[in-house]
Formats: sequence, structure tokens, C-alpha cells
Amino acid sequence: MRQKLIWPLDINFKMDTVRRITRNTAYVLGGNMLAALMTFLINAYIARYLGSEVFGRYSFVFAYLAFFMVISVFGIDAILVREFSRSEGRSNRLLSAGIIIKLATSFLASLISAVLIMFLPYSSSIRLAVILASIGLVFYSVAQTLSALFQARLEMIYSSIATILSRLVFLGLTAYVVLTNGGFVKMVVASSAAFMAQLALMYVFSRKKFTFIKPDMGITRAILVESWPLALMNLFITAYFRIGVVILSLVKGTEQVGFYSAAYMITEAPAMISVAFMTSMFPLMSLYFKSSNAQFKEIYVKSFKYMAILGMPIVVGGFLLRKEIISLVYGASYSVSASAFGILIFGCVLMILNVVLASTITAIDRQKLNMFVVGLATALNLVLNLAMIPKLGFIGTAIAAVATELLIFLGFGYFVYKETKIIPTEGLLNVLGASLVMGLFIVFTNLQLILTFLIAIPVYGIALLLLRTFDSRDREFIARIIRK
Repeated sequence: MRQKLIWPLDINFKMDTVRRITRNTAYVLGGNMLAALMTFLINAYIARYLGSEVFGRYSFVFAYLAFFMVISVFGIDAILVREFSRSEGRSNRLLSAGIIIKLATSFLASLISAVLIMFLPYSSSIRLAVILASIGLVFYSVAQTLSALFQARLEMIYSSIATILSRLVFLGLTAYVVLTNGGFVKMVVASSAAFMAQLALMYVFSRKKFTFIKPDMGITRAILVESWPLALMNLFITAYFRIGVVILSLVKGTEQVGFYSAAYMITEAPAMISVAFMTSMFPLMSLYFKSSNAQFKEIYVKSFKYMAILGMPIVVGGFLLRKEIISLVYGASYSVSASAFGILIFGCVLMILNVVLASTITAIDRQKLNMFVVGLATALNLVLNLAMIPKLGFIGTAIAAVATELLIFLGFGYFVYKETKIIPTEGLLNVLGASLVMGLFIVFTNLQLILTFLIAIPVYGIALLLLRTFDSRDREFIARIIRK
């Protein structure tokens, strides 16, 4: 009989556990956001150094490998976190099985990616870079499995430290490549070396908490069986995020990939804040959905409101200052990226709110709906990219990306309403009004970019207060979350 991994979960666990989850998650999120900021700044520096055409090659390598990352990761980490949390006594057996699976899937993914690239119409330097970068797949994949152990034990700070230190290694190696004029292939090697450093650190942190034993084949098979739906979901997500870059590289070349990737990289960064926030909210949403509908509704509505407060000024300010932002981050050689950035910025707020909606769907145990919506969006993204890239190039890719985010927003929003009958409209008109006030300030003052940022943000905040966007319930909600 196949060994089952699912045990009953007591919903009425102590509130102290929820507080520990939120406190640990909130603590480590600062580190994760710091690591994300470091990665963004490093990539911006790389883009300036390599130039649009070579940066396009660099971006393509990782967009291409993202598809094979699905094979490497295979949804295993989420299953391991769940099982560690429910049966700590079996952690050695579970983690041993997970590592064996990850080593097998990672080597398979690296092999397939290296072989397939040889049959695609790319230069020898891109092929070599893919092969070298695929080695980093193995390091990254196994490091994430070790991270699952700390996540389940509410000790995620170790994973955060390893990530930050690996980014520092990447920064140092990037600087070395630039100083020695090493080129983009060596930059890819630097990335793989950073992943190797991350794995080494995770091994050091985990060796006193974990003993490798001979894997139990029953557990190994059960993990694989339960992981495949998550792997399919990850494939859909990867496809709608990365398929446009692959098609663009084949049809229009890597220079246009560079222009598109430069714009997309900026709009992708704010979504990390939404991910960080909802990671903290998710345990509470999951608890209150079963125990208190009023508390669940409050968390969902407030989360949507706060993420709208984050997203709307980014759209308004980003669109109005698109040329200046691209020039500041990448320099004049990327000026054409401003057109794509002006389109993609509208997808930014959708991406931020989609994180809230997707987390809500998962919290109410309807995660299969996520897979349905994302699968449909992936099909739309593929069709739009194939139709528009030949005529519009990277602008077509940007339009396809925003259209896809819109479909996901509508799909997620529909299913959340269908399951909960909640429409999260609280404060949205106030947010829109404050964003318009900030936009008028930007248009009529025409200040230098940095000065505009420094003044526009307080203007937006004051407008929110004058429009009475926050009430006593907001203050109580934030205070309660901080106390968790």
C-alpha cells in the first residue's frame, strides 16, 4: 500500500503558535527583502556593464533555465515543509528522501537543458553559459530543500542569512568580473558560484539539526506522488512569466530581450513586498477561515487595501516618470525600454494584488482554482506573444504580460468572491484620489527625479490622511498584527 503523507490537522491549535509563525516570518522577511533589493541592484549594474544586447543573452539564459527549474524543484519543498510541521520525529527520513529526489531531478534538469540548447539556434557563448548556469540549478535546488527544514521549525532566519551572504558573494564576484572585463559567460559562472555558497552555508547551519540516513522508498514515492500537482502549477507560472522572453529571443534577437528584461526587472521588484506581507498574513488567514469568518474577512479586506495603497502610486508615478526612471537605473543606452516600462507598470499593481488573491484562495483550501486560472492565463500569454512579437517586438511581450496579469486578476477575484462573497472595496476610492493628487504634483512641479520621489511620497501620504483612508480599525488591525 502506498504510504500516505497527510495527517489530520487540528485547526484549533494555540494562538501562541500563530504568533510564533507571524513573528518568525516577519523577522526573516526583512532579510529576504534585503536580498531581493541586493539582487535588483546587482542586476541593474550588470545591465549597465554588459549593454542591451549582451544583457539580453544573460537574461535569456536564466529565462530558459527557469523552465527546467520546475523539474529540479518539482514542488517537493512545500510538501516537505508541511510534513516536517506535522511529524518532526520523521524529519531525518523526510529530508533524506527529499535530498535524494532533488539530486536526481536537478541532475536530470541540468542534463536536459544542456542537451536541448544544442539543438536550438543560439550562439556558442549562450550554449556554454546555459551549461554552466545549469550547474547552479543543482546547488540552488538542494539548498532550498535544506531551507524547508528551517521553515517548518520556525527558524527561517538561517535561510535568510544564507541568502544574504550568497548575494554578497555574487556582488563580490560580479565586481571582479567587471574589473577584469570578464564578459557575460563569467558573469553566469559568478551566479552559479553564489548558489554554491548558499548551499554550503545551508549545510553548515543544518548539520547539527539533521542526520542523513538511507531514504525510505515508501516516503520517497509518496513525496513524488503528492508533489506533481505543485510542479504542474509551477510550470504554468514559469511559462507565463518567461515564455515571452524565449519567443522574443528566437524571433527578434537578444538585444530586444535586454530592453524588455530591463523594464520588467523594475516592475517585478514591488511584488516582492506583497509576497512578504502575505507570507505573514497567510497563517492567520488559514486559521480564521475555519474559526472566525469576521476575522478572516478583516484580514483579507485590509490586506487588499494595504497592497492597493502600495501599488497605485507605483503605477501613477512609474508611468509619469518612466523615461527618467529607466535613465537613472540603466543609462541612456536603454532609453527605448521606457516604452515597455510604461506598459508593464500597469501590470505591477495587478501583480501585487494577485498575490493577495492567490494567497486567499489557498487559505480557503481552493488551491486547484489557482492552477486553473494560471493555466488559462498561460495559454493566453502564449497566443498573445506569438501574435504580437513578430510585429511589435518587445512591446508586444509587454502587452501580453499585462493582459495576462489582468486575466489572472479577474479570475482570482471571481473565485474569491464566489467562495467568500466578499468584495474588498474598502478605501479604494481614497487610494485612487491620493494617487491622482500625487500624479498632479509630479506633472506640475517637474522637479529632478530624486527630489520628486522625496516630495511625492509625503504628498501621497498626506493625501491619504486627508481623505481619511485610515480609521480606528486600521490602527487596531496593525497593532494586533505587530503584537502577534
